[in-house]
Amino acid sequence: MSISRELKTISASDINIYCDGCRKKIGDGGWASIIIGENFVKLLGGWEKDTTNNRMELLGPINALAVITQLSGKKILTTDSMYVVDGFNKWMHSWVRKHWRLKNGDPVKNLEHWKRLWDLKDNTKFKWVRGHSGHTENELCDSVANICCYNKLDINESFKNIDELSFYVSTFTPKT
Repeated sequence: MSISRELKTISASDINIYCDGCRKKIGDGGWASIIIGENFVKLLGGWEKDTTNNRMELLGPINALAVITQLSGKKILTTDSMYVVDGFNKWMHSWVRKHWRLKNGDPVKNLEHWKRLWDLKDNTKFKWVRGHSGHTENELCDSVANICCYNKLDINESFKNIDELSFYVSTFTPKT
């Protein structure tokens, strides 16, 4: 995913990123990211066939950070995935030192995703938020991840503000 035209000229001091992932009971999964800067709101989402929930939780941050890689400023990434937050904040440095191996010598699961996240991590702080707790951006990401999963949909849209994004998400009829 390349950086979009409207984001190339933006230099924000802080960029807030919200991510979520989901997986149907059998097979397909979805992911979503909301990127909020000083003058923009960006929504990304996608789906994969035959995947895992953890892979979907990783794709939100990876795709968001890939889009804003050229932007300066601190990036604050918020997700309800303890797997992603702990992986980044607690485990990743040890994995790198051990050549992407666990204590028992086994390779890290979802290795290609963790390596990509490592490459994109510059100036990013990872924070956890409880899922399904009324956190607006997290709830929107959850909705979009499910929309992408159940509708086999990819999304790359820009908005003026979070209210405009919320309205866009509300126009989808969820499949379950």
